[in-house]
Amino acid sequence: MKTTIKILIVLLMLSNIAKTENNDTIKKHNNVFAVSTSKLNVLYIGLDNPVEIAVCNLNFNQISATIDNGEIKKNEDSTWTVRVYSYGNAVIKIFADNNGKKEYIGERIYRVKQIPDPVPMIVGSKEGYIEKNSILIAPYLIAVLKDFLFDGVKFTIVSFEFSTLGEKGMLFTRNLTGSQLSQECLDKCMSARPGQKIFFDNIIAKGPDGIKRPLPALVLIIN
Repeated sequence: MKTTIKILIVLLMLSNIAKTENNDTIKKHNNVFAVSTSKLNVLYIGLDNPVEIAVCNLNFNQISATIDNGEIKKNEDSTWTVRVYSYGNAVIKIFADNNGKKEYIGERIYRVKQIPDPVPMIVGSKEGYIEKNSILIAPYLIAVLKDFLFDGVKFTIVSFEFSTLGEKGMLFTRNLTGSQLSQECLDKCMSARPGQKIFFDNIIAKGPDGIKRPLPALVLIIN
């Protein structure tokens, strides 16, 4: 099942009637918030964060919302989508349409975070021993985001450095763009002796937030 952030803002309005200076009748609300979120009140940069907003005695079309750090929009299925721009906090303010007038109901503050760093892997391995032939089958690095709140968040490998011991014990190093091992690097893997280490350093990955980030080095041992 696809996991999504669902922030439920339930505004239980305890209403009383008050008179304005020109004797118009308006509703005054006691703002009682019941907030339910399985994501610890966090919004993530670069993702469509689904939000649910409900106000007692109002239908979906009578509710509007703003956010001070991003964009919030209504969806046809009576949900909302939030995209945030920068780290820190975001304040979502809720308004009611009271006879054509925009009436403030209340607000909630949410933390804004960067998507966590993924783990670099090759052929499903992030450490330990690896078969030479398996590298031939899938000769590229991937960045895997484990145990994250959202499913399907993709990272791409932008660049990395491959190194291993070459002939006569000389260090062989190549800087590569993208995720793929070059044929020259593959040849070094195929000629490696059992127990020889291959290194993937200076790994750079990019996620849906557009941020390029360095990942930990990957060290494998030829089996």
